[in-house]
Amino acid sequence: MAGAARALLLLCALATPAGAQELSGMVRDSATRRPIAGAVLTLRDSSGTQVTSQLSNERGAYRVASLGRARTLRIVRIGFEPRDVTLPAGMEPGSRIDITMLALPSMLRPIRVVANSNCPTRKDAPVAMGLWEQARAGLLATVVARERNPASIHRLISQQVMAGNSDRIESMRVRADSSVDTISFVASRTAQDFVTSGFRRDSADRRITFGPDAVVLLSDDFAAAYCFQLADGGRVRPNQVGIRFTPAEMSTKRLDIDGTLWIDTSARELRDVEYVYLGLPARTEVFHPGGRVSFRAMPNGVVLVDRWSIRSVAVATDTIWTTTAGGSRPRSFMGGRGIGDPGGSGVATRALRDRPFATVMGGELASASWPGGVAWRAPLGRLRARVFTRDGRPAANALVSLVGTPYFGNADSSGILEIGGLVSGPYEARTIADPRLAEMGLAIGPSKKFVAVRDSTVALTLAAPTAESFAAERCALAGQRSAADSVFVLGQVVTADGRPVVDAKLTFATMIAGAPRWHDERASTSREGVFLSCRGWKIGDVVLMRANKTAAGDVDVTRTLDSRLLIVRTTIHP
Repeated sequence: MAGAARALLLLCALATPAGAQELSGMVRDSATRRPIAGAVLTLRDSSGTQVTSQLSNERGAYRVASLGRARTLRIVRIGFEPRDVTLPAGMEPGSRIDITMLALPSMLRPIRVVANSNCPTRKDAPVAMGLWEQARAGLLATVVARERNPASIHRLISQQVMAGNSDRIESMRVRADSSVDTISFVASRTAQDFVTSGFRRDSADRRITFGPDAVVLLSDDFAAAYCFQLADGGRVRPNQVGIRFTPAEMSTKRLDIDGTLWIDTSARELRDVEYVYLGLPARTEVFHPGGRVSFRAMPNGVVLVDRWSIRSVAVATDTIWTTTAGGSRPRSFMGGRGIGDPGGSGVATRALRDRPFATVMGGELASASWPGGVAWRAPLGRLRARVFTRDGRPAANALVSLVGTPYFGNADSSGILEIGGLVSGPYEARTIADPRLAEMGLAIGPSKKFVAVRDSTVALTLAAPTAESFAAERCALAGQRSAADSVFVLGQVVTADGRPVVDAKLTFATMIAGAPRWHDERASTSREGVFLSCRGWKIGDVVLMRANKTAAGDVDVTRTLDSRLLIVRTTIHP
C-alpha cells in the first residue's frame, strides 16, 4: 500500500498567508489531449507532508495556492498512471504547470505489496491490490471535494419499514434538508473505530448500525484490517469489476462487514459499494442486513455519494390473546385488547411475541449546484395530479401534500399540479384542501395511495371538496340538513399569537334594527380551534357571534352574510 495514503486524508482547509504563490494549469490525457476532470492534485513539502489539495474541473483546469513550502505536486486520477512533479525553485506568482497523464491500458494492473499475514495467499492478490489503489484515487476525489468544491445540495432522507424480510415497503417517511456542502453521507465513526469496535453501537434502549463512507474505505487502518480479492460483475454488471474486502480477523465482540467496491472499467469511475453484516445471529440472515453506497461523477469532476442505504432488523412486540372455551380449540387475536370468545365465556390469557422485520434507512442526493452554473439533478419520481371539485370543475389552488413527507403542491387554474423529486416508494396523497381551510389546519380530502418509481411519472385524479361543500357535508353528518340557499358560518378562534383555542364556546344572534336576537344554537371549537354554524342563515343576514373561553371574557364579532359561506377568524386575549 502507498505509505503516504494517511497523509492524503489530512484535507484541512489551510488559510493562505501573505506572499503565497498560486499555481495553475491544465490536466490532459497524454494520448488524446482531452482534458481530464476530477484529477486530484496534492502539493507536498520536502518531508512529503500534504500542504493542500484540489480537483481539476470539467475543462481539466486547476488552480491551487502553492504556499512557500510546497516542493512537489502529485496527480492521481482513477484509470491513469499517477504523476509526481518537482516544483521549480523560486516560482513566480501565477506560475503555470500543465500536466499530462497516461491512461492505463487495463485497470487490472498488478502491483507488488507486502501481504497481510492474516490473509490467505491468493494468486489474484497483486491485481486486486492494483485495482484497490486505483479505487483509492477515486475515493480520494470524493474526500477532496468535501473541502475544496462545496456545492449547494438538497438531500432527501427516508426511513422505510419493510414487510417482514421482503423488499416490499409497507410504510415510509421522508425528510429533506439543504446546505452548502458536498457530503450526502458521512460515516459516524473513523476507520480505526470500526476496526476496533465494529459497525454497531448498543445501548440500553437502542441499537444503531453503521456503514462505511469514502474516508473509511480510503484509510490505511481499513486496508490493514481487510483482505482483498477480485470479483466478477458478470451479466448484471457489464464493464464492471469488483474488489471484495473481507475481515482479516473475525471477532464475536464486534459487528463486521463483507463487501465489494465496484468500478466501471470503461468509464474509469467508481460505481458503488455493497456489503453485508457479519456477526449477527443466524436467524437474522433471512432479513438480508447490509448496505449500499453509490457514487456519481459530476460534470465538473467532483465525485459525490448520490445514494446510500443501510438495511437492518427491528423488532416489534405484538400482544397475543388466546381464548379457550368449552374444550374448543384455542384462538389467537393479534394486537387485540383481550377479546373473549363470542359468547363471553372461556378464559383469556395474554402473551407477548416479538415480530422481527427489516428497516431501511437511506438517502438520496436530489440536486447539487456549484458557482458558475454547473448543476445536477437526480432522476427521481414525479406525481402529476388532476384535482377536481365534487361538481367536476377544476380545483384551482387546491393543496395536495404527501403524508409523512415534506412534499406538497398547489393546483393551477386548470386543476393540474406536479410534485417532483420523489424518493422511490409508497406514498399517500391525503391532504387535499381548499386553501381557505388549509389556513385553519383542516385536511378534508379523501386519500389515494401510489408508488413512486425513479425517473417516471405517476398520474392520479383527485377529488377536492371546496370549503362550501365541506361545511354542507359536516352539517349533514350532524343531522342538520340545509336548504340549497342556506349560508354556513365557518370560523376559527385563536390566541393573539395565532394558536388555536380548543373548546371555546360560541353563541349566535341575528342583528335586527341594531339589537341581537339570540338563537338556541351552540357550538364549541375543535382541536384546530374551528367551529361551524349550521342554522341555515340567508344572504343579507347580519350575524353576531360571541366567543367565550374561561377567564378570557366574551369576544363579539358581527358580519353581514354576502355569500354561501362566511369564514371568520376570532381572536381571544386571555
